[in-house]
Amino acid sequence: MTPACLICLERGAVSHGRAIAEALGLSYQVADFDYQSASVREQRRFYADNLKRHTSLLLLKETGLSLMTEVDAVPVEIQADFCDATTDYRRTHGGGKSQMIAKAVGIKGAGRPGVLDATAGLGADAFVLASLGCKVYLLERNRYIHALLADGIKRGKAAASAEIQEVMERMHLLPAGDALEFLKSDNAVPAVDVIYLDPMFPEREKSARVKKSMRVFHDFVGADLDSDSLLPLSLERAASKVVVKRPRHAPEAAAVAPSHVLMGQRNRFDVYLAGSRAPAG
Repeated sequence: MTPACLICLERGAVSHGRAIAEALGLSYQVADFDYQSASVREQRRFYADNLKRHTSLLLLKETGLSLMTEVDAVPVEIQADFCDATTDYRRTHGGGKSQMIAKAVGIKGAGRPGVLDATAGLGADAFVLASLGCKVYLLERNRYIHALLADGIKRGKAAASAEIQEVMERMHLLPAGDALEFLKSDNAVPAVDVIYLDPMFPEREKSARVKKSMRVFHDFVGADLDSDSLLPLSLERAASKVVVKRPRHAPEAAAVAPSHVLMGQRNRFDVYLAGSRAPAG
C-alpha cells in the first residue's frame, strides 16, 4: 500500500511538509481550512471526504506526521510517538531489566549491549531498549514508515521531558534500506553486540482482538517473506547474539533451533549465540 498524497494541516509546517512530500515522491496538498479551530465533526468530515478518494494518506499536523487509512469504515491513524502516555508508562512502569526483551538482548548489571534493530517498524522495541540504556541503531526499509520514525525521533528530541530527550539520543535512525542488502554491506553495518529481528508475519486473523492500528501497519507494510534469510547474515554480523521476536507458536527462523528461548503469553524471543550456524538463505 502506498499513500496517495501528503496533506499538511499545520499552518506553520508548510515548507517542512513540502520537503517530506518531495523526498517521498508524493503529491502535496495544504488543507484549505483551519484545522486547529475546526470542530471534531468538521475534522472527521475532512478525513472521510479524502479517504473516499484515496486509500491512504500521510498527514502532517501539530502532533506530527501520521499515516491514515480506513479499517472497517473507520479512519485509523498510526505514527511513531515516543512521548505519548502509553509509551511513557511502559518506560516508567514496564518492568525495567526484568522485561523479556531486556533479558533476551543481555541487559544485566551495568552491561548495556549495542543493538541493531534491523526491522524497526515504528520503533517501539527500540525505544524500550534505549530507555534501558542501550545504544540502538534502527533500520527500516519501508520509506513511509521510515518517515514516521524520523518524525517521531525528531519530536522526541524536542520533548519537554529531559528523560525522553536522553532516551532519544541513544536511538540512531539509519537511512531507509533493506535489511538483507544492509547486512551484506561491509561498510554500512555498525559494530553491535546484538542484532534484533522482529519480522512481520502473515496475519492470521482480522478479528476485533487485533488492534486496528496493528491491522493498518500490517496491511501497509506486508509480511517479511524474506525474513528467514536474515538469520544467517545476522549471525555473521553480531558480536554476541541475534534475538528474533516471534509469535508464540510460530516456527523458528530458517527452521533453526535457537540457543535458548524466552516465552511470553503471545510472543517469544529466540536467542541465537554468535558462532551458531544457520543455513544460507
